[in-house]
Amino acid sequence: MLTFSNGVKLYMTGGTSTTKQMAEMANMEIDYAFYRCDGVYNMGLKEAARCAEPVEAKHNIPYHNSTSNRGEMFDRDLAEQFNTPNRLIVYPGEQLELR
Repeated sequence: MLTFSNGVKLYMTGGTSTTKQMAEMANMEIDYAFYRCDGVYNMGLKEAARCAEPVEAKHNIPYHNSTSNRGEMFDRDLAEQFNTPNRLIVYPGEQLELR
């Protein structure tokens, strides 16, 4: 987890699956949680949505969700299937101000 000088807390799952530490993360009051969810050597969309529940971040963001052979790392339709409260979809080229 990263905590910025303005107090914003950011968590990125990286290439992982469910961990027991996720159940303890609600106490960290995370602002932005990024879930890598292509399902290749890490969690898929459904598992990522289940992981978001105990983390309780203010914003849950799916990323690296495509398994395309064309080198694309983001699929809009798949991102919209990331079914979790506080979902925030950040599209390629968009900027996100962490506040």
